[in-house]
Amino acid sequence: MRTRRLLLAKMGGGADAVAASPRLGASGLSSAAGLSQRPSEVEPQGADSLIAVLNASSINIDTVAAHAGGLSTAVQTMDSMAAAAKARFSRDKLHAVIRGCMETVERVARAYVSSMLPAQGVECITREGVSLSLQRLTKDATSVDFASIPCTASLPNRTAPQRVAVDPNASPSGAYGISIITFVLQENWLPPTLSHPRGVLSEGVAGIIFGSAGSSSCQGCVSSRHLLPIDSAHSDSQTLRRGLSAREKEAALKGDGVKCWQWVSGDRIWNSDTCKASSVAKIASGASVMCECSSGGYFLATYEPPAYLWFTGNIANMVEVGRYFLSSAIPIGFTLATATVVAGVVIGTLRIRILVRRFQAFAAYSTYTWTERFTQTLSTLELSPEPDPTPYYAARAAYIARKKRDAVSPTAPPGATWPP
Repeated sequence: MRTRRLLLAKMGGGADAVAASPRLGASGLSSAAGLSQRPSEVEPQGADSLIAVLNASSINIDTVAAHAGGLSTAVQTMDSMAAAAKARFSRDKLHAVIRGCMETVERVARAYVSSMLPAQGVECITREGVSLSLQRLTKDATSVDFASIPCTASLPNRTAPQRVAVDPNASPSGAYGISIITFVLQENWLPPTLSHPRGVLSEGVAGIIFGSAGSSSCQGCVSSRHLLPIDSAHSDSQTLRRGLSAREKEAALKGDGVKCWQWVSGDRIWNSDTCKASSVAKIASGASVMCECSSGGYFLATYEPPAYLWFTGNIANMVEVGRYFLSSAIPIGFTLATATVVAGVVIGTLRIRILVRRFQAFAAYSTYTWTERFTQTLSTLELSPEPDPTPYYAARAAYIARKKRDAVSPTAPPGATWPP
């Protein structure tokens, strides 16, 4: 195990040598396949080295090497690398691995199909995570229906190539028509960013590649079907999300908010300008979207609930709230009034009780104070001596006698004294 990891870590340095020597193309593919047989031993750094060797080998692969096991080896290596990346690598690393392996397999498949004859029919290579079909058309062929091909017929209601319309006049010179390669991948790479939190990404990727000339742009000549799991509560990263509402699912089946995307070899992002969703059908596992595109490449579909659902949904919610409020206005008002009266009575009763208790306490204190003082006054009066009225009566008798004397005495002349 340790030796395998050391070899994986050092393989990156040999990529330049493989790319510089056409003789090393097939051996480079075989070496990469052997070192990736056990996905659990592939580390992120070793995966980068393997991808570098695979790309370098595919550049120099020829038709003979491709038919001599080169294509099968490349597909097997891609399947092993995808399993390792999905189980142990980060999401970004997974995308890089799938994209790198896909470019390698496409180059080798082009070399393989270039020497095929129409009489060979369709050849299929299927692994757990990837399925290929390769064929060469006759000169007068105008279309290909992939539903009749065993590679894709075994995938009912799943993501898969559907149909290709061919212009015979655009076929390459010679006795045969164009060659076509189809892919069905369980994993995608660098998917479009969904702005809506409940956006849905189709499962897997369908690819239709023209292996020779005749792949000029057309109007909807390349079609594929894609499974949109609108009934699932998981996003593409297998994290739980809020499921779609009934109105959102209905909009998806009408095609509102559904987009088809294309990736052409050499691109860095998915493009929705060259594809359109021609139809959407309800199936047991979600919705099946038919995409029509103007050229070959890799395809997927997305769904994001349209903005008008949010607007009309909020209007509906406001109307419902208004109806509920109007129907409950009288009970709510009566309840509030009753609560106010009850609260007033309770608070008033408590306040009156407090005031009464304070008055009683004050009155009791005042009565006690007055009684105490009155008792002390009585005690002072009881202990004081009784007053003697004799002087008073003597003074009063003298005063009366003097008044009587003055009343009976004659008036004395001026200057005389009395008595004489």
